[in-house]
Amino acid sequence: MNGNNSSGLILYLIGRRKYPVQNMSIEDQEKIETRKKAAGAALVFMTLGAIGFVINIMRIYI
Repeated sequence: MNGNNSSGLILYLIGRRKYPVQNMSIEDQEKIETRKKAAGAALVFMTLGAIGFVINIMRIYI
């Protein structure tokens, strides 16, 4: 699963089992949910930035 690309990590993240976390307070659950949303928003912005970068590079060379 280890190589020059991260396909092994992606396969691991897709195939892993989700174990329930026990003894977690409500505050900790809320923190985790907030961080998940922030990570999702960051991923969206990074993707949009990469798409914009590719489009601009294509405009320069075409």
